[in-house]
Order: sequence, then structure tokens, then C-alpha cells
Amino acid sequence: MRLGNIRAWVGACVLALLVTAGAWTWLYLFDDGGVPGPKPPEHYTAWLEERWQAEGRNPESWARLELAIEKWRDVEETWFFADEPANEEFLTPRELIALGDIPKDGDLYAAAVRHIEGLREAGVFAAIRDHRLQGAGLPPWEGDLYDGLSDRPTFSASMQGLYLCQAAARLAMADGDEEEVLELIRDMWSFAALAGADRLMVGQLTSSAWAAETLREASALMMEVGWKDSALRALLLLFTDDPRPQWEEIREGERRWGACTDRRALIEAGLTKALARRSFARMYERFDATVEGRSVVELWKDPPGSVDLDSYLDRAVSGINTPSELISQVATSINMVASGWVSSEVQRRGTICLLAIELYRAEHNGALPDSLETALHNAGLDEFFAIDPVWDTPFIYTRDANDPAQYTLYAIGDGIDDGGVFPTDGSHLQGVSRTPGGLDVNLKRERLPIPVGD
Repeated sequence: MRLGNIRAWVGACVLALLVTAGAWTWLYLFDDGGVPGPKPPEHYTAWLEERWQAEGRNPESWARLELAIEKWRDVEETWFFADEPANEEFLTPRELIALGDIPKDGDLYAAAVRHIEGLREAGVFAAIRDHRLQGAGLPPWEGDLYDGLSDRPTFSASMQGLYLCQAAARLAMADGDEEEVLELIRDMWSFAALAGADRLMVGQLTSSAWAAETLREASALMMEVGWKDSALRALLLLFTDDPRPQWEEIREGERRWGACTDRRALIEAGLTKALARRSFARMYERFDATVEGRSVVELWKDPPGSVDLDSYLDRAVSGINTPSELISQVATSINMVASGWVSSEVQRRGTICLLAIELYRAEHNGALPDSLETALHNAGLDEFFAIDPVWDTPFIYTRDANDPAQYTLYAIGDGIDDGGVFPTDGSHLQGVSRTPGGLDVNLKRERLPIPVGD
């Protein structure tokens, strides 16, 4: 074979290889395999704004909360650098007031009170109140939905606002200002709703946590100090309105958000555009199939992830070339959302029953009701609130035979009545369990001190 022919043959082979490699590269990097590309952001944001409009959320009110956060940061920065009494545990002022067990006549507590009062004088709490009264709005999404998720203020703003209001409520109660306490609890409940306003799983989880924190604060204040009947009725009215988005809306929000994002994180993690889009399309199909027709309680009882994650992956995403850590995150998120909803719903209904009992006591010269149904009827509420959302059985309420002023109120967190056996460390929701654990859920919660030094 002549040298020229050899060169031509080699050149043709190289060209064929390059064409083949180019074709495979195109398919591997850019072909979507028939999977539709990302939808425009409006597919999610327009739907979300419709939900906000139906709820009466006013986006212009967000400026008031931004102002509150700005003022809070300006004052908060001075706390750990100020010449204040020793704070060996490095607790924030709100922790010292709302959660701590330090002497209230000590220098450290007095410093924390001055700090919170400084926030009040700076207009922080007035701006928070304005945000709620003017529509409790959120700013619109801007830029890429995937990148923008970590920058959304639903978590940080709601957390900061909730904890500040918690500390302020403690101080207001100490001053005997019951009306201000009620307004601050309303502000806290508003933050629980704000956290879930984006209709995504992370928001639902946060919303459940903030709702539980608000319920714990209200019931602890009531048990420690006592409330007038008018205040009890106001709290009952507030807590019967569930601030958390419904599970079906979360599913729709996740579906719409997932259809709009371009999966840059997956591409950066090693997947190509094509594989990323194929994987996510199939993953969301399997996600929908996994949760289709199942309530949050059913998902909690038979979790799709954390109990047996390997089995779930085989069952739900078999054959999908997606990083296992991402699938694990989605599976675990479903389970965490279900667990958070179950725990906070037990707490919400239990707190409503607790308030109804105390309302009956306040309106009947200190006498306790003979049943939860009696207490709820007296409050004008349905017996639905006395039913455990997990096991569909009534909460257990008994009056103390030896002390007519005392009673027990609990839920069977694991489906078995253990006779009112509660965790010794006070973590009342520890009894909420899929498997028998020998513990019940104490619905008469008491505040636990946080140790501060020796």
C-alpha cells in the first residue's frame, strides 16, 4: 500500500472517530433525550403569587420586615462586644430571656433586658408588627430559581423575627401587659406561616418548627402565669387557623419549582446537562408516584427514605443515573416534612385542648371540665381537635382524684397507651414514634431551663 493511500486511510479513520466522538459528545452533553427543557420561572412564580394574593399577602409590606432586620443587626452586633457582665455560654439576649434560667435580679439578665428594650426603642418590634398588619408579604423571586433558593428570606427572616418576639413576649408578660403578649404571639404565628409561603418542602419543615415553637411558648406562659378568659379565647381563635401550607400545595410547589430549574448543581457535581435533565425528570416522576394518594401521616408511618433508604432508592428511583446523595436528600426531606408535620400537629391540637381546659376553668370558678369534649364545646370548637392526628384516637385527659385542681393531658405517641409515662428530660415530643418506645406525649408542657455556667 502506498504511503499516500495509508495517510488517506488513517485520515479517514481519524475523521470517522472525530465525527463519532463529536456525535456522542453532543448526545452526552446537549441532547435531552426527549425530556422537555426547563420551563420559564413564571411557571412557578406566577402560580405562587396567585396563592399569596388569595392569602392577602402584600409584597410591599416586606420593606417593613427588612427594616426590622436591619435595625436588629445594628443593635445585635454590639451585644458580644459590649462591656457587659460575663456571658460564659455566649447566649444571645433572647436566649437569656426566653429560654435561660439565670437569676432575674442578676446583672446578666438585666443586660439582656436592656438589649431587648434597645431593640424596641429602635423600632424593631413596631416594624415587625407593621409587616404582619400590612399583609405579611415576601419579596418576589429574582434570578435563577435554583440559585435563589438559598437566598430566600423565608427561613432567616422568620427565625430572627420569631425568636425576638419570643423574648419580648416574656418581658411583656413579666410586666403584666397581656395584650402585648397576645400581639407578639400573633407575630410569631405569622412567622410560622411566612416560613412556608414558598410552598416547598424546606419551607413546610420550617413552618412546622416555628408553629411548634409558638405553641410551646403560649402554653408555657399560660401554665406559668395564667391567662384571662378573653386572652384564652383569642389564642384559641389564632391556633385553630393552621399556618402551614397543605401537603398537596407542597407537592405542586415542588413539581413546578423542579420543572423550572436548570440543575446547575448536578452539572457541577459531574452530570451533564442531558443526564441531569433526564435524571430529574424521572426523579420527579418517581417522587410523584411515591407520594401519590398518600397523606402526610401515611408517609410518616411508612416513610419513603430515612428508615430504609437503600430499599427506598431501589424502589423509587431504580435505573435513574442521579447522584445518590441528591436522591437521599429528597427522600430524607419527604420523611422530615412528614415527621415535622405530625409532631407539630399533635402539639397544635394538644395546645388547643389545653387552652380549652383552662378556658373552662376560668369561666367555671376554677372547676375542671369532666371531658375534653365538654371543654371544646364550651370554647365553641369541634371535637376534631381532641383526636390524635397520628393514631386517630382521642387524647387522654384525666382529673387528679387527690387534687381537683390538677389534671393530666397526653397523647399516645407510639400508638400504645403507656399510662402517662413521659421522657424525664422534658422532650415531650420524643414519645411520637413509629415503633413502641414506652413513652407518651405530655401535652402539658413546661419550660425547661438552659444551663448558664456553673
